[in-house]
Amino acid sequence: MSHVIDPEALVSVILTKRELATVVAALRTAQGQGFPALSYEMYFNDFPPLERREIDELCRNLEYPGG
Repeated sequence: MSHVIDPEALVSVILTKRELATVVAALRTAQGQGFPALSYEMYFNDFPPLERREIDELCRNLEYPGG
């Protein structure tokens, strides 16, 4: 039986407002600077990081004011 990771699978997480602000700030930083390949490669073994437009959409979906 092979283990297949679905990059479109839904995940539900509960965040505090402070955590949400940190996530959005990290996303915007990554959007502007990109992900340093060596620092984050373990997170992207199974699928690539989001593109700039996808980060915009994610921040809108997070419904963070100013996100």
